[in-house]
Amino acid sequence: MGAVNDNRTKIGTSFHQTYPLNRLGIAEIMRAIGGLPISRKTGTRLSASAVHEHTRLSKRHFNALISYAIGCNLVKGDLGFTHFGLLTQQHDPEFNLPATQWLMHYHLCRLVGKNPLFWRSLVVHWLQGSVSLDVASGLQVIQQSSYGTVTSTGLRRALTVFVSSYDNFEGLYQLRLVERQKGYVFAAKQWDIPDNVVLYTIADHWDNNWQERQSVNLSAIMCNDGPLGFIQMQPDSIVLALRRLEAAGMLDFQRNIPPFEIYKRWITVEAALESVFTQQSPSRRRKIRSHSVRTERTSSEQTE
Repeated sequence: MGAVNDNRTKIGTSFHQTYPLNRLGIAEIMRAIGGLPISRKTGTRLSASAVHEHTRLSKRHFNALISYAIGCNLVKGDLGFTHFGLLTQQHDPEFNLPATQWLMHYHLCRLVGKNPLFWRSLVVHWLQGSVSLDVASGLQVIQQSSYGTVTSTGLRRALTVFVSSYDNFEGLYQLRLVERQKGYVFAAKQWDIPDNVVLYTIADHWDNNWQERQSVNLSAIMCNDGPLGFIQMQPDSIVLALRRLEAAGMLDFQRNIPPFEIYKRWITVEAALESVFTQQSPSRRRKIRSHSVRTERTSSEQTE
């Protein structure tokens, strides 16, 4: 059974403390965490205050960026690195690669995890289409996805922080999801997304929501609440990416007779995540996956 989303685990609407996501600040925190010793007694790193002492950030800014780091699935609640966080420290410690920024964006939006609920709601219900975005509707989306009543000032701050996190060079600027021009906010669909990022978002969403299934309808993958709805892909781009992943042995894409379906062929979510950074050759992946499939079929034949 897939994981059930519990809104009580989400980060509150005012977590940002008026600070947008800042990659350099988060990188500074990650370096501080990595430099601290692990407690032999608890097996975890030192307290947040100890980490803060090893940064140049103000307390408010530090607290906001820690929440962003948790929301991006870079660190856990005990400040230990997640698997994603550890991979970024090994391959992209300042989060400069577009693939890294796509994964940070995806984790901020996914159904499970300790992330801000309004963030996902804005992406799914506000950032759709290449048109000028209406501020009033954005504020309404935040209010509807927040606990209790949020003041008008709180709503505007949340929306400003959201937009600034994408159109600021020190944020997730390379994704080009949001742009401000002459006082207006625009959203644009993104086309050029690495195939391995597409694979990981599908694998992670699948593991959390469709764990017991071997196939799902393409419509579930492509809808706003699906894994690729969070990363803003055009339908044509999705189909092309799925075809390339099929050719690489990552999945099977049945598109002969409706309903079109996706069949999982990746080994683990962790392997899909690692492939984003290691960039294994498709031929090597194909050999690994095809060997796995042959082994499974042989086992089933022996059972029969």
